[in-house]
Amino acid sequence: MNGEHRTEANSPLFSSAFTIRRRCVMVIMLFLLSQWGDIIRLTTANGLSYVSNQNARSVAAANDTVWVVWSDNRNGRWQIYYKLSTNGGSGWSADAMVADSGFCPTVVIPYPIGTQSIWGSVLAYCAFMTTKYGNWEIMTSFYSKSYAQWITARFTTESHNSIYPSIAADSSYILLLWMDDRTGNWEIRFRRSTDYGTTWSADSALTINSGHSWFPQAALNRQKFYVVWQDNRTGNFEIYFKKSTNAGRNWSSDSQLTSTTSQSYWPTIAVKDNYIYVAYIEKGDELGRGYDDEIYFIRSTDEGNTWSSPINLSVGIENNFRTGDQYNSICPSIVANKNFVGLVRERAISIDNGGQQSWQIEFRRSSDYGQTWQATWTTLALCNNDDTLVWAPSLCADPVKDMAYVTWWKLVSATNAEVYIRKGTGVIGVDEWQYPAEQISDFNCALFPNPFTKELNIKFPDLVGQEYTIKIYDSSGRLIKEFCIDPNQNTKIQSLKWGELDNHGNSVPPGVYFILLKLREKCIWKKVCKLE
Repeated sequence: MNGEHRTEANSPLFSSAFTIRRRCVMVIMLFLLSQWGDIIRLTTANGLSYVSNQNARSVAAANDTVWVVWSDNRNGRWQIYYKLSTNGGSGWSADAMVADSGFCPTVVIPYPIGTQSIWGSVLAYCAFMTTKYGNWEIMTSFYSKSYAQWITARFTTESHNSIYPSIAADSSYILLLWMDDRTGNWEIRFRRSTDYGTTWSADSALTINSGHSWFPQAALNRQKFYVVWQDNRTGNFEIYFKKSTNAGRNWSSDSQLTSTTSQSYWPTIAVKDNYIYVAYIEKGDELGRGYDDEIYFIRSTDEGNTWSSPINLSVGIENNFRTGDQYNSICPSIVANKNFVGLVRERAISIDNGGQQSWQIEFRRSSDYGQTWQATWTTLALCNNDDTLVWAPSLCADPVKDMAYVTWWKLVSATNAEVYIRKGTGVIGVDEWQYPAEQISDFNCALFPNPFTKELNIKFPDLVGQEYTIKIYDSSGRLIKEFCIDPNQNTKIQSLKWGELDNHGNSVPPGVYFILLKLREKCIWKKVCKLE
């Protein structure tokens, strides 16, 4: 953002909603996931219960079905346990075991739920690491509706170490990544399945270089696979990216996403349509000042061909993204859904006289494809300075519903850690406020009459040959009408009429409505009033 608050067409801040003279603009923004339910404690057993301590996800959700997996030593050794909710987190199954040996599990739901494999309807896949066979190996497990149990198999069979698995799935495709030290340094390897996990490709190297490649994470969009990881081939750790457009049969060359004098690490990735979102930890701020860890964000709007400049999300827009928090921000986890991009982090909020930090888990959202972000972070869990620890947040989004789930573990005592979850629910309203402006965009639209009774005229710029959308929301934030203009039409369209009907052909009641005109990266919000 370069420290500027702007509203020109290419500004990363919100577009203007009313014409003014270089003073201020009314910013209109639909706020998503502003409402969070109660914190639910999922485990109560003696011993330590840990969700994954690395960047792989420990929670997965789709259509109100939610799976949570964790490592547990209640029986004197590390085992993998899970819990299941089929009603959006309102009720949960009893603790049950996935595998009798394992650590750092990650889980994914193949969507649509219940995709058919040789084992019948598979509801979830889990991967974890284990020393069951001597060295560290990767094992996988899937829950089959037909068998009503987890079926576990050894996934790697080498004499070297294979650790920290990360799994992603979409449609019939599954991608499993892990770290491997067979060459003497750590590299990323993978196996893929294109038939719901019925068969898998051979073990293959995703990276081969002189440095260490750590902590991979993947996002899938049908047969398009996207992977990020941290890598120190240039000396310090940087974030790297590569992609496959044919379900992992061929891969692009490595792309270096960051280049700083500090360390960039712990990447997390999400994808929706052509947009790819990456968050990571940076040691020190973008100006090279300080030593605190901070959360940075970059995105691509063209499937990873080009990338935005990094922005520091550790602070709010009131500080222009220029300076970071006083204490560390770590453990980012990012998701994308049809209506929002969401991010959680772990943040230190105080340090006692002995140097011990108190931590809390926080959430931040974007409702415009990552162009702009909620002004402040929302606190989801904190340790209340009671010598406890909240740690390792993992975030997932329900692809069907506008909901998100965050899991973490809390150190209740020196020998007892428990797993918790919190649910964020969908669109709850619209907010608007005054914002300073330096320029007024030529990209604008007009509404008349305003107020209106039966028909509203929407006039916009000459956009021939370009695809754009117009969306209409009510005052609660619900999308009620959408227009999509075909870029291939020959006629010049600069206006349209809205005859007060929603997408289902029903008349909308009197009230305040918000109009969004969106053209690629540009967007305009307008407010209109409908009378009786």
